[in-house]
Amino acid sequence: MNIFKKILFVLLFFFNNFLFAEIVEDINIKGLQRVEPGVIFDSIPFDIGDDVKDINPSDIIKYVYKTGQFRDVSVEFDNGVLTVVVSEKPIISSIEFNGNQLIQEDKLREGIRQVNLYEGAVFDKQVLSNLEIDLSKSYNSMGRYNISVVASYQPLERNRVAIKVEIDEGTLTRISNISINGMTKFTEADLLGLMDLKATNYLSWWEKDDRYSRTSLTADLEKIKSFYLDRGYLNFKISSTDVSITPNKKKISITIDVDEGDKYTFSDISISGEIEEFSEADLKSQILFKKDDIFSAKKVNSSVDGLNKYLGNFGYAFANINPISKIDDKNKKVSYDFYIDSGNKIYVRNINFIGNTRTKDKVLRREMRQFESSWYDQEKVARSKFRLTRLQYFSAVDIDTAVVPGNTDQVDLNVSVTERNTGKVMIGAGVSSAEGLM
Repeated sequence: MNIFKKILFVLLFFFNNFLFAEIVEDINIKGLQRVEPGVIFDSIPFDIGDDVKDINPSDIIKYVYKTGQFRDVSVEFDNGVLTVVVSEKPIISSIEFNGNQLIQEDKLREGIRQVNLYEGAVFDKQVLSNLEIDLSKSYNSMGRYNISVVASYQPLERNRVAIKVEIDEGTLTRISNISINGMTKFTEADLLGLMDLKATNYLSWWEKDDRYSRTSLTADLEKIKSFYLDRGYLNFKISSTDVSITPNKKKISITIDVDEGDKYTFSDISISGEIEEFSEADLKSQILFKKDDIFSAKKVNSSVDGLNKYLGNFGYAFANINPISKIDDKNKKVSYDFYIDSGNKIYVRNINFIGNTRTKDKVLRREMRQFESSWYDQEKVARSKFRLTRLQYFSAVDIDTAVVPGNTDQVDLNVSVTERNTGKVMIGAGVSSAEGLM
């Protein structure tokens, strides 16, 4: 009897679920004007015949939104019919620029296309706001700050919009004054002479050096920093930089505050690492400073380059030189240990010539001083490039090093050349009253 009750209970359970389950019998899309229905059908994660309680309306809205074609999405279900109601975003019918003279229209259109703003694209108000900001920055980089960029749109029939960009390019914003404070070791004129940016002077109309840009100022600040670091001022820093502009945005004033710090000298110099193959004296001969010299960051970097080139002449093409400093603030001294990681000795497997359509390989190969199956020699590679250039057959010669896949001790040299015209014909004609046609 108990078994009979259990079977009856199971049958009633399945019968009840079958009777009262809500099944999606049809799917309707409302609100489409230009977008194909397939865009939505491909986006929703269910199909006809699915149980309604297995469908999450928020998932439908999320997936449809992800297509980027709609600004509003809602979902309705009634009597087995699931309806997705959408409101399409308009598309851009036309883009018109007015007032631009400094930037050509084709350049403007090329630039705005990078932010998905072009005729036929889906229209987004936020992209239009970004256009105003980006265009203003472009004019700022050209030294124009009293400019105006206004982007507007006009709705058209069939869910389209026309965009109009009104540009007032204004006038040049010029640097009226540059002042540098905090110097005791050098004069303001010394530092101003390092800078590319200048206050307006009688040559500015030609040099165009009184047009402010953040990039140029950053480069000038680096020049000032390098100037001090190469003259012993290890702790030099630029405390602050103030750029102020007049209310009419026609003049800019720049104020730079510096902290020079104390002058340092070099102390002990040593070399460590993988140096068994070389004498310490030969390695130290590549270092461009000695004990008690005034500290110079440029000499440290040049010494690293010199050691790399020296090791490169013996096959160590990928050596790594790490200059480790130890600063003695009390005595104002800096010691350096140049740690050498020479890596594997590199051999040249193949030398490949690229771009020589008229000149035979053997002509190029006989000028090479770096040979195949020999260890890589940076000096010989440089000499080979010089000899190829000296032939006068090529307008450009480049030699690239390519690592051989699966090998840590082999490289290929790819010699790329650009051939120049080797022959030239000149024809002249003239008329003389004495000799006639010549």
